[in-house]
Amino acid sequence: MDRRTRQLAVSLALYMAFSRSVFATWKDDIDHTKLSAELGASLPTGTNIAVSQIESPEISGYYMPDTNNVQFAGKTFSNISGVSTGVSSHATAVGQIIYGSSSSIAPDIDTIDNYKAIEWRGADFLRTGTSFAPLVESRRIQNHSWVGSSSSRTNIIRRLDFAVDRDGFVAVAGVNNGSSTNLPELLSHSYNAVVVGRSDGTHSAGKTTFDEPGRTKPDMVAPIAATSYGLAAVASAAAMLLEVSDTDAALTNAGMPQAVKALLLAGATKEEFPSWDRTPSRPLDEIYGAGELNIYNSYHTLVGGEQEASSTSLVARMGWDYGSVTAGSNRWYFFEVPESNVMTRLSVVLTWHRAVPDENPAGPWVPGSFVANLDLKLYASTNLVVGPVIDSSTSSVDNVEHIYRRHLRAGEYALEVSSGSATNYAIAWYSRTVLVPEIEHASITNDLLRLEARVSPDAVHVVEASTNLLLTNGWEAVSTNTSVSNTLVYEDADATNFQHRFYRLVPDP
Repeated sequence: MDRRTRQLAVSLALYMAFSRSVFATWKDDIDHTKLSAELGASLPTGTNIAVSQIESPEISGYYMPDTNNVQFAGKTFSNISGVSTGVSSHATAVGQIIYGSSSSIAPDIDTIDNYKAIEWRGADFLRTGTSFAPLVESRRIQNHSWVGSSSSRTNIIRRLDFAVDRDGFVAVAGVNNGSSTNLPELLSHSYNAVVVGRSDGTHSAGKTTFDEPGRTKPDMVAPIAATSYGLAAVASAAAMLLEVSDTDAALTNAGMPQAVKALLLAGATKEEFPSWDRTPSRPLDEIYGAGELNIYNSYHTLVGGEQEASSTSLVARMGWDYGSVTAGSNRWYFFEVPESNVMTRLSVVLTWHRAVPDENPAGPWVPGSFVANLDLKLYASTNLVVGPVIDSSTSSVDNVEHIYRRHLRAGEYALEVSSGSATNYAIAWYSRTVLVPEIEHASITNDLLRLEARVSPDAVHVVEASTNLLLTNGWEAVSTNTSVSNTLVYEDADATNFQHRFYRLVPDP
C-alpha cells in the first residue's frame, strides 16, 4: 500500500468513526433537524459563502484537509500557505463539519482557502512583525480550530480585530479542551471574533488576561466533544445566516459580523445548563457564555426582520437591528406581550466591535485599541413611556451585553441601548410567547381526574400538583405534555388518593 493509499484509508476510517460519534447527534441538538423539517427545500445551505480554514500542522507538518474525501466532492480548495504536501486528519474532520456534503449544515459551501496557522499570522494574512496592516480577506468566514501563544499576542489579536472590522468577515475562534481557567492567548482573547467552547463544559473558560483583562470567554458553546469541532459547527451556522442575509435585500445588514454574532448568541439556549447565570456586570456565563448554539432560534430571529430603534412605535417580539449610537445618546426598542400571553423566553444580545486605529498614521502601521462602552437595559413601559428598570447588562470591559428573562407577563416593555461614545452596534432579540394556560374543565370519573386546558399548540407544559398551597415549594411536577391543538388533556389516576390536591400548568418551563 503506497503512502497516498494509506492516507486515504486513514482518512476514511477517521470519517467513519467520526460520523458515528458526532454527525448523528449534533444537528438534532442545535435544532437543525427541526428547522429542516419546517423549511424543506427553502432551508439555507451556505450557498455562495466562501470560507478560510486556518489549521495548525500535525506532527508531519500537514494542515490541508483530504481534498479527495467523499464529503468534499465538487469543492474548490486553495492552499494559500502552499507548504502542505499531505493530509491532516484534524483539518479533514473540521472541514467535514464546516462544509461536508452530508456532514455539515452548510453543505453548499464550495470555496475554501486553506492556511497554515503560523503562516496566516505572518506573511499570508496578518503580517505580524511587519509595518503593514493585514491583507484583505475576501472570504465571508474564517475558522480557527487551533490555539497557540506568542510574545506578539497583543499585536496578533489587534490585527485580527482590525481585519474583521475592516473586511466584514465572521471570525470563529476557540478555547482549549480541558477544564483550565487559563484561556489560550491565541485567539480566544479577540474582541471581534465569536469564541466557542463545548457544551459539556470541558474547555478552558474564564477571564481574559491581557489587552483589557476581565472579559468573559467563551462567547457560546456547541454540542460536539471537541472545541475544534464546536467552532466548525458555529462557522457552518454562520454560513446559513449569511446566505439568508445575502438573498433578501431587507436583511442585508444581518451580514455584518456584529449582527451575525448577535444573532448566534441571542438564539443560544440555556436549558441544558442548570447552573447558567449572568449578572448586570457579567453578561455571559463563566463556562457556557450565552449558551448552546441553536440555529432554529437564530434563523427565526434573523427572518423576524430588521427593526429600527424608535421612541414612537413598537418593534416585533423577535428581530434585530444594525444601527449606530452617538456619544451620550440612547436608542429605544419598545415591544409588547399581548393580553392572555406570557413571554416565556427573552434573550437579548448587544454586540459591537473593538476599533483598532492606526497609532502611527505618519509612519509604519501600529495597531491601537478603542472600545466603546455600551449598556443594555430592560424597562417596563406604558404607552411608550418608560417606567421602572427590570434588568440591565452594563459590563465596563466586555463588548457584548446580554439580558435573559423568563416568563414576562402581558404588558409593554422597552429595551435601551446607550453609549458614552459613538459606535456602530448590532442588537438581536429572540423570544417565545405562548398563551397563559387556563384550565377550562375538570371532572372525576371512576376515580380518574381529567383536566382540559386551553394552551398554545406545540408548546411544552408541565402539570404541577400540590397538597398544601401554603408551602411555596410544595409544587411537584407530575407530567410533561405537548398538545398539537389548543386543548391539552391531562388525566390523573392518583388524584383521589389525597384529601386535597391542587393543580397548575407551567408553560415552557
